[in-house]
Amino acid sequence: MLVAVRESGGLVVGVSDTAIFEMQQRAGREEGIWIEPASAAPLAALAQLRDQGQIQAEARVVCVCSGTGFKDTHLAAEAAEAVNRQTPLPFDAAEISGKIS
Repeated sequence: MLVAVRESGGLVVGVSDTAIFEMQQRAGREEGIWIEPASAAPLAALAQLRDQGQIQAEARVVCVCSGTGFKDTHLAAEAAEAVNRQTPLPFDAAEISGKIS
């Protein structure tokens, strides 16, 4: 991994458990997805890098959040249940496709 980071001109950052768990809850609250802490880590790192000015707010960045948090609900059962009770957002394909292009 270190070789790939160096060859690509990338960087590696560390984030605290607190930042990860806060981002996990934020993703559930604001996006309606409950991800595992490992999937919240790159989001927490992204927020940290943005706050430090290393990534601009308008930059396009992809964070793959493939792990569901529902397998780890014992870590945040109350927050997971709150996400589950949220009213689903309507699916608007035109809105989504406009944001992707």
